[in-house]
Amino acid sequence: MVKICTFLHQCLRIAGGGTLAFFLCKLFDAEYGAFFCIYPVLRLGLVPRLNRHVVRQFVAQGLVVNLRSACCTVCSVTGRCC
Repeated sequence: MVKICTFLHQCLRIAGGGTLAFFLCKLFDAEYGAFFCIYPVLRLGLVPRLNRHVVRQFVAQGLVVNLRSACCTVCSVTGRCC
């Protein structure tokens, strides 16, 4: 019974994380929506516990992806590579 309970808890956590990511992606009309929706599902599925270190890594990768995307947009407009 304990194994079923932890399995159900993990499934609910993954589904909740994916739903929240999808909602935020649609709310902010973000580019690369599939990345921002699938990555939390993978992250929550691979990590047994969600702690501050995992959240910090997730926020940092989001910032890196957004900065890179902004840099590529500037490069395409100005014609200069970053």
